[in-house]
Amino acid sequence: MIITACHSAMGTIIDLIIGAIVGMLGGYIRYMIKKQKAEDSVRECLVEGMMWILHDILEPMCDVVINRGFVYLDEYENLKSRFEIYEGLGGKNGIKQRMIMIEMLPKKPRGYELE
Repeated sequence: MIITACHSAMGTIIDLIIGAIVGMLGGYIRYMIKKQKAEDSVRECLVEGMMWILHDILEPMCDVVINRGFVYLDEYENLKSRFEIYEGLGGKNGIKQRMIMIEMLPKKPRGYELE
């Protein structure tokens, strides 16, 4: 009878320990999910902010090149690399059309205006 009572008490203790562990794990998982959502929100804001910064850099640069009627080789590489980052972040907003126009323009080395 004492052995049965001990087994019953041990079973109850084990059940309480398992319940406590499961409860702690559940709380920790909820905490991690909430933290991940907050980090995702911050990441989304940073990506969108970087897209707008690149947009504000690319738009006037593209317009100057298009109005000039040709693009310097180094300028073209600079625009192209910035646009690839911008596009990789999900940016569009008319910059892609400007880049297509710039790709069709004649490409000239620096110093061309002196000739």
